[in-house]
Amino acid sequence: MYPKIAVIIPAWNEEKTIAEVIKTVFNQDCPLEKVIVVADNCSDDTVGVVTNLYSQYDQLECIETIENKARKAGALNQAIRHLPEDIEYVLVLDADTRAAPDVVSQAALFLREDPRLGGICARTHLTPLPRNASLIEKVLWRLQRLEYATADSRRVERLGNIKILAGSCVMYHMGALRQVAEYRGNGQFYDESSLIEDYELTLTLKSLGWRTTLGITMHSWTDVPLSPKIHWQQRIRWARSHVDTLRQKGWNKTTRHDIISHVIFCLILPQQIFFLGILAYLLLSQTSFTWNPLLWVMIPLLWADRLYRIRYVPNVTLTDVLIRMAFIPEELYGLWHSVQRVWSYWLAFTGGPERWLET
Repeated sequence: MYPKIAVIIPAWNEEKTIAEVIKTVFNQDCPLEKVIVVADNCSDDTVGVVTNLYSQYDQLECIETIENKARKAGALNQAIRHLPEDIEYVLVLDADTRAAPDVVSQAALFLREDPRLGGICARTHLTPLPRNASLIEKVLWRLQRLEYATADSRRVERLGNIKILAGSCVMYHMGALRQVAEYRGNGQFYDESSLIEDYELTLTLKSLGWRTTLGITMHSWTDVPLSPKIHWQQRIRWARSHVDTLRQKGWNKTTRHDIISHVIFCLILPQQIFFLGILAYLLLSQTSFTWNPLLWVMIPLLWADRLYRIRYVPNVTLTDVLIRMAFIPEELYGLWHSVQRVWSYWLAFTGGPERWLET
């Protein structure tokens, strides 16, 4: 007998993708009690698209947020409060993410087997690249494809206690969410002050003794930004909110590893900049120099590690392998992330404005 499961799809101006996403939900290989699309301050026809599907799906319901100023976290809180009391598990699926047909059944199986498992997320892959994509879009898509696969590999290494339950496709134990709301004292399942609500909720669950994990065989596909400007906006929001969340929670057993990683980054980045500056000067001035033998050991090890992690790329292609072997493209992409991270520090510590822009 299947547990009672609900699906919540938060949507903000998603008229182009919402019908396809709903279809993947109702293609699941197990029954669903309720599927709620929560339309948050939409100015397009998201609501109309969803309501036109009522005749096809009896369990489908669309609700519009009421005076929500807390973006995705506020929309999700309103939707969760709208769920029937007997719901045991709830899958949260972004309106630009498609779930494999067995995601719900696999997640429910894991949650049933481990009563202290608070949440489990699916692996996240990229939806196919548009056929008319420009060269810049193709490059950015390829780099993000490799980035997402590497992130999956890192989660596998910490399978019993992953850093973040990726909010694009994640199932929660309702008992865990209710305990979080009670712990907060304000009835919020998601912290409405956070712009990175999935990360904050993951930390809170772990602080309450709940486990978090990744479903290795659970798959989902999501849209990603294909312009440098929109990519910048998305990553600044993620990085800045990550820092704000850690500052809010302070040093404890659930945050210490992430805080240490930020400290290490701040220590290493100046050394990297200094090294690149010296290297550029030597090359431009045509000054002869000798490589430190340690570099001939470190670089091949780093290169081999990256090649190993390419196994997490779904349907890996020769292009993926060549980009990873070339090394330099991903190094430049990493430098782009470093700039974003530094700027996010500046915004966080100077009280710069928080922005939620459509990506």
